[in-house]
Amino acid sequence: MGIDPTWFSSYLSNRKQCVSLNGVSSEPYEIQCGVPQGSLLGPLLYLFYSNDMEMAVKNRLILYADDSVIVVSDHDPHDCQVISGYF
Repeated sequence: MGIDPTWFSSYLSNRKQCVSLNGVSSEPYEIQCGVPQGSLLGPLLYLFYSNDMEMAVKNRLILYADDSVIVVSDHDPHDCQVISGYF
């Protein structure tokens, strides 16, 4: 799409999250993937990610809002793994 990915590096790196329950919080854990929920750039980053996904995926692909599903079917579950590339 003509956008330098390093532009997003500061936005997507060095992010941490923790879990808080009943006033007790876990230690912060560095996030390795994903986009911050509720962020202004989140929808734009998803479009960058999913825009050309159909060209890269050989199987049926369903895109809806902010979700994607790769559909593979066969009578043999082993063949589904081989077809989808998850073997």
